[in-house]
Amino acid sequence: MLSVKKDHYAHVPIYRGEKTEEELADYHTYPPMTVWGDSLKYVFATGMSKVLPMMRPSQEQVDEIYRRLVDYAKVHCANDVELEDDLKGIREVWVKVATGIKANRGLYDYMDDYGAESRSFFRFLDLVPHAIALESAFGVNYDNAGNYHELAPGCISRKCAVSEPIFVDLRRRGHHSGLLAHWVYNYHPEDYLVTLGCGLMLELRKFGVFTLEQIRKMHIIACDADPDVRKHLDVVFRHDFGVPFEATGIEFRQCNIEEVLHDERLYDRVAAILLDGVASYLDESTLLNYLLRMKRMLRPYGRIACDLQVMECSLIRCATALLWKSDMHPELTVNWAVKKMLDLSRRAGLDCQYEIDPRNPRPVGVYYYLGNGIGSEFSLPL
Repeated sequence: MLSVKKDHYAHVPIYRGEKTEEELADYHTYPPMTVWGDSLKYVFATGMSKVLPMMRPSQEQVDEIYRRLVDYAKVHCANDVELEDDLKGIREVWVKVATGIKANRGLYDYMDDYGAESRSFFRFLDLVPHAIALESAFGVNYDNAGNYHELAPGCISRKCAVSEPIFVDLRRRGHHSGLLAHWVYNYHPEDYLVTLGCGLMLELRKFGVFTLEQIRKMHIIACDADPDVRKHLDVVFRHDFGVPFEATGIEFRQCNIEEVLHDERLYDRVAAILLDGVASYLDESTLLNYLLRMKRMLRPYGRIACDLQVMECSLIRCATALLWKSDMHPELTVNWAVKKMLDLSRRAGLDCQYEIDPRNPRPVGVYYYLGNGIGSEFSLPL
């Protein structure tokens, strides 16, 4: 049964030691997000500015956002060197982001209300939709100077990290995928773990599931087509484990998912396949073809983990007002997302388990386990 708490989320964190989720209880610093105040207000302003050009911010208003970014940096940077690096970073992305602000009243209003008082949110707008932007779900990301750091308590970046619905759902599915990977480590260490469209592999780094030594003992193959992913993997693994990515022993392939799916050496040798955050970018025929290919890779007891995103007002705000441009095609409702995957898994000859976020009355995603002979009742594999 879905939660009906007015603040959207229950007080039970996915992983009790996860700092960002524990901060959900601090309503003095992080007031609950509301449908109107944090979503529809900016969606409405974006729509109006597209229809009525006179609603768009003036050049003077856009320039004022720049001045406030600079003034905030002057107050919050620790020294002159840090300040100069911060201002340089703002200048590097100013033209690109300012163009979006000037054309979009919703984005301008969001910057005016929140974003101008932050040393990280402006840079975040430039990072979207790349995988590195999702690090914000855990309270870390690049600041304006390009330094990977803990997001400052009290700023909009931290508030979004804690309570943005799509980030909360990311932590949920990342936790589940991490437990599936740990199941492979505990019970099928001779098999492969394959992560397709791997991004920055948060399921291996977060929630305290793995040590570096455990990761090194596994047979992990990861692929991503984004040429920037390998560079960012170095940054995040140094931050979380203190070593460069190459020291983890993970086999990384910069390639399309199809290349791995056609690797016959992996047929019948894989215990788990992670397809986190990918399925919503695929049409039905492509996703079905992926499932059939992945089925050939699985051991008899193997599992596939994937998810589908669901259209919700906060996701609409992200796509329209905050310019989270991507090729994602969310499902219109949770029921449609469930029906779609049940149908595709049946056609692929796989059992399907699913979970809808039990803490969110307006879920933005459905998480699935697919496999042979696993039944239909959702259960973690440990």
